[in-house]
Amino acid sequence: MSEIFKSASEEELVDRRKNAAGILHKEWLEGFLKRTDVEKNLDGSYDVEGNVDLAEHLLTELPVNFNIVGGSFWCYNNKLTSLKGAPKVVRKNCLCGRNPFSSLEHAPEKVGASFWCNDTNITNLEHAPANIGGNFRCESCKLTSLEGAPSEIFASFICFENNLTTLKGGPRHVNLIYNCSFNKLTSLEGAPTKVDGSFNCEHNDLESLEGAPDYVGGYFVCGKNKKQFTRADVKAAIKKIRIADISV
Repeated sequence: MSEIFKSASEEELVDRRKNAAGILHKEWLEGFLKRTDVEKNLDGSYDVEGNVDLAEHLLTELPVNFNIVGGSFWCYNNKLTSLKGAPKVVRKNCLCGRNPFSSLEHAPEKVGASFWCNDTNITNLEHAPANIGGNFRCESCKLTSLEGAPSEIFASFICFENNLTTLKGGPRHVNLIYNCSFNKLTSLEGAPTKVDGSFNCEHNDLESLEGAPDYVGGYFVCGKNKKQFTRADVKAAIKKIRIADISV
């Protein structure tokens, strides 16, 4: 496809990209409608037993309305300004990151494995799936709030490189890693009460560890903050952690 874009003016490039996108969409839809694991519902939406791969298809919108996807749903690295048409239920992974949408409205209600909405323009997690069986990745967005996040994450919660000043509204229990590094946090208030894996809050504006989890099962990383914390600071803030697992 790179040949399409060689030796052309900007106007010609725009037209060629539109044509390329149209060809991709047409080919995808023709193939999709021929699949034997696709069923059209009375409301016009589609159920799919297997995976749906719409990644890197130059999409500005989803081509059909989905209902239930029995496998994984991939629509990352497009130009989607909305998740309208996304499935209500995804049995495995739902990866919709690297798109310019600014809201999780129309996101699935339930995701059986991981949900990724990283590298988008969202500012909060309202309309995020209420039930997620794997990782929740929302790093490198424009988040100023975690309101709307699921209360429990069964794997890791990754929200680094945002504009967060607080962790209020975020999950209360994370089974693996919680990474909120490279934000603008002035407090850990709102952090989970329990993190079974590691907790990383380095590169923020913290002067206190007040609000830190009561329990951290892995490493606690808190370097590069306004205050240079000591191991004694960490041990005083967290009720249960091994001193050997502290990185300051």
